[in-house]
Amino acid sequence: MRPTINSNAEPERLEEIVVKKDKDVEEVVRIYHESDFKYLRNDNWQNIRETYQQKKIPVLTPTQIDLTLQRIIQETQEEKINSNVTGLYITHLIQESYTAGHNNFTLNTKDTTINNLAYKLTGTKKQPIDITINGNTGDNCGSYMK
Repeated sequence: MRPTINSNAEPERLEEIVVKKDKDVEEVVRIYHESDFKYLRNDNWQNIRETYQQKKIPVLTPTQIDLTLQRIIQETQEEKINSNVTGLYITHLIQESYTAGHNNFTLNTKDTTINNLAYKLTGTKKQPIDITINGNTGDNCGSYMK
């Protein structure tokens, strides 16, 4: 049976899809991009963490943290992503989110290598931090977690 073509049919209309931007994710991505990469990559973990704490970064949900990570991967040079800066930034976001009562974090790194993800994250015995990473990790992933 051959298909028939109805030449009188109206063409399908494409509808525009509008994706609302998350203001907190936008703010967290902006803060990341404004961080002094050259200074931070040569600093130690504690100083980097203190720098992030001083910036008054909004607390995100686990889903917002993964959205932030996806934006960072998409918009950032590989050299910066592979440094300590990105991994420690995402780790800071996770720790602050956990402290605010969130858990069950999923990060989709895909084929991007990010060092120091989950470095020195601290949960409790009663409520351990639950984190799943789908994709590659870099050096020190989960090192010194409690």
